[in-house]
Amino acid sequence: MSNAVATSAATSGRPTAGLAARLRRWAAAVAATMHTWDARARQRHHLRSLDDHMLKDIGLTRGEVIFESRKLPWQC
Repeated sequence: MSNAVATSAATSGRPTAGLAARLRRWAAAVAATMHTWDARARQRHHLRSLDDHMLKDIGLTRGEVIFESRKLPWQC
C-alpha cells in the first residue's frame, strides 16, 4: 500500500509540469498572434495615412488602400 502511495506521489508532479509547459507554449502562441494582429493594424493605419502621390509611388490606388484598411486584424 505504501508503495502505491509513493508511486502516485512520484508521478503526480509530471502531469503538472507537462500542463505548465503546455500553458507556457499556449501563452507564447497567443502573445505572438496578438503581436501579429497589432502589427497588421498599425501597418494598415499607416497605409491609410499616405497621400495619393506616395501611394502611386508604391503602386497602390486609394481604393486598394481602403479595401485593405477595412480588414480586421486577423484577416490577411
